Amino acid sequence: MTTVDPQPTARPRVIFSEMVMLVSAVVAMAISVAADHGHYSPRAVFWACLSAGLLAAAARLYLKKTPALAAIGAEKLLGGALVVLLLVGLLDAPGVYLQGSGYGRAYAAIQVGLAVAVITGFLLPRANDRLRGVIFGVGVVLGFGLRVGMVLASPSPQIDVFTQFQESAAHLLHGLNPFQTPISEPPAGSASFGYHVTGYAYPPANLYGQTVFYFLFGDIRYAHIAFELLAVGSLHAIVPRARRAAGQLLGLLLLFHPRGFFVIEQAWNEPLLVGCAGAFLWLAVKRPDSRWVAVMLGLFLSLKQYLVFFAALFFLRSGRWRLLPLASVVVLLTWIPFLIWDASSALENGLLFQFRTPFRPDGLTISSVLYQWLGWAPTKWVAISVGAVMTVATHRWFGGRALSGYVYASVLTTLAVFLCGSQAFCNYYYFLGAMLLFLIALRLREESDHAR
Repeated sequence: MTTVDPQPTARPRVIFSEMVMLVSAVVAMAISVAADHGHYSPRAVFWACLSAGLLAAAARLYLKKTPALAAIGAEKLLGGALVVLLLVGLLDAPGVYLQGSGYGRAYAAIQVGLAVAVITGFLLPRANDRLRGVIFGVGVVLGFGLRVGMVLASPSPQIDVFTQFQESAAHLLHGLNPFQTPISEPPAGSASFGYHVTGYAYPPANLYGQTVFYFLFGDIRYAHIAFELLAVGSLHAIVPRARRAAGQLLGLLLLFHPRGFFVIEQAWNEPLLVGCAGAFLWLAVKRPDSRWVAVMLGLFLSLKQYLVFFAALFFLRSGRWRLLPLASVVVLLTWIPFLIWDASSALENGLLFQFRTPFRPDGLTISSVLYQWLGWAPTKWVAISVGAVMTVATHRWFGGRALSGYVYASVLTTLAVFLCGSQAFCNYYYFLGAMLLFLIALRLREESDHAR
């Protein structure tokens, strides 16, 4: 009697898998802001809408519990995506206020060299872990070197955000209330968008780190660079050791976003959000019962108004209400010094100002398309209404899922708000793109845990 050995279980060869859709959404979202620096154009809106469709397709596969990995594997997908985005980054200058041509030449050489290295170390057969580790280490050093170089090569970008952050940090160091103290007028000839910034116009949580790094180095953008380092470390830590190559590629995808250096030059505060989000998710994975989860969540939520949807979807989840008191205390603590100093100016500029900014027809939104076609300019209530509907819907779909379900719900909701709102630019989609990288890291970890 002969016996037939059972065949080993083969990995499902799913070409259009959740991972394919997620990685494709990352690429499409990055291209959307690379097309026209995050401003309105038909091609930019096309790529933004495509990224939304791809993310929705990934979410559907996630809810159906189809395999996360494609037949070619996450590492190949991420490596290919990185090469594509490195080449996309060559299509435009990394910054718009660069002094001299040296930075641009170094940037182009690094982009091309890293693309070749990624192909060699991650996409071709017979590459080993040591080579991948070297490529990752060199990539991280070069990525942060280019960020520091951006600060040095573009020391005074003509954008109100940079002026506001720099001068407000200086005001605080000199004992002046940043929410009360006027900042410099925009340079002559600068575009006017129907509003005027008189003082610090962001929640105060941003100001603490910015002021520390301004005191140490003379430029608040070093705070943003430091928080991106925190984000890269969090990505690498969330991905299980067995998928080390995927974690390395995710970190490089964050560092070499086609407009990542532009985000640093313009001094947008989204890198602070990305760093805090990464630390929060890493703690939620590694030490879910720690009080530090609530602390870092509170810091994250205190940085920008549009994070209200991330807050609502987190605390709607079963069992998460127990973190609300401590997270709320952390948010309140960031406000208390300025509420005591002068509550009216803090609330007026730090909270309510963003709700009064008018519609921007140059925003990367569907609203801008409707404005071009019909002349219709939406109010803030459109975005708020879309956010409320999406919060209810995504909580219903993802509320009982793992931590990745929370990220899915939050990104889908916030992306819908951005696309339907009165303004959204490069920094908005840079943040969501980073959150998609964290979502991929979480899915890789959950798949690894499930396989044990």
